[in-house]
Amino acid sequence: MQTNNTPNFNNQYYQPPVNLPLQFLKKIRFTGTLLGMCVLIYLAVSYFVPTAASAVVMGFNVIVNDTVSMQLSTTAQYWIQLITYILSYLIPFTLYAIIISMPAKVAMPMRAPRPLLAVSGLFIGLGASVAGSWATQGVYAVMSLFGVYPVSPDFSSPSEPVAAVLNIIMLTVAAPIIEELVFRGAIMQSLRRFGDVFAVVVSALIFALFHGNLVQAPNAFIMGLVLGFFVIKSGSLWVGILIHFANNLISTVYTELSTSLHVALQGLVYSGMQVIFCVLGVIGIAMLVFKTDKFFSLNYNQKNTPKVSESNKYIYFFTSPVMIVVVAIFAIYMLINTSLF
Repeated sequence: MQTNNTPNFNNQYYQPPVNLPLQFLKKIRFTGTLLGMCVLIYLAVSYFVPTAASAVVMGFNVIVNDTVSMQLSTTAQYWIQLITYILSYLIPFTLYAIIISMPAKVAMPMRAPRPLLAVSGLFIGLGASVAGSWATQGVYAVMSLFGVYPVSPDFSSPSEPVAAVLNIIMLTVAAPIIEELVFRGAIMQSLRRFGDVFAVVVSALIFALFHGNLVQAPNAFIMGLVLGFFVIKSGSLWVGILIHFANNLISTVYTELSTSLHVALQGLVYSGMQVIFCVLGVIGIAMLVFKTDKFFSLNYNQKNTPKVSESNKYIYFFTSPVMIVVVAIFAIYMLINTSLF
């Protein structure tokens, strides 16, 4: 039902006056612009920090060893990769939180979650990873009809022991913590003023785009929805970190162990994991259905905010010029990470 101060934006002939709903949508567009600029800073840091760090390390080798080496050791490369990863996320999105005057306790809700939510969230997260893998297979099947095949990133550990440890730390420790602080923290929490559903969906979409390839993006989007939902319901990033950590740890362990298995055995182990995760997902849902009333719901609009259509929120957010550029850049990344056979 439309109220007196809430125009029907679905009516293409209606020209909304400069009132609260329009101001609300303009604020959404401004937020999209600001976040888009932070993403561009992220991309710039991701590109320039490795270049600068590599030059510094090679210059240090010249000073110490009096030799010129045009190639860094694998360990040095992984140190640079880990440092770049942390800086590229923390610099722009810390700046974002500062610009919008977002208190740390709002950007990083870190209260201890209820055990029921933590355990059920973990189980449902594992089940969602199966749905994500099915979504990836669906994307792969559709694209293969046109002779285009998504390329999967290489997650195998390097041979050097220190580099291998750094790689594992980045995947299983740094990624769950840093990415939850950014995507379910600064980004999603700042968007909740426009509605919890909007915040979860947009943060999940951006999370998927950041993966930069169509092998991971479908799974990242589905996992982003689950992570965002449980962080809001629990009021704690710890639940998101737990789910994210478990998902990355299992994926990393499977990747490392499967290389030593026969192809047929790899398929058997993978299928067995999917069955177990599906069962755990069902158990997690049952735990919440029987223990918590009306748990699976989120607010479309916060109290005391204009009631505008969900579609207009997404339109205003993603059609800001900066955000259009950001989406185009990630679309190019995804196209690059495909191959033709």
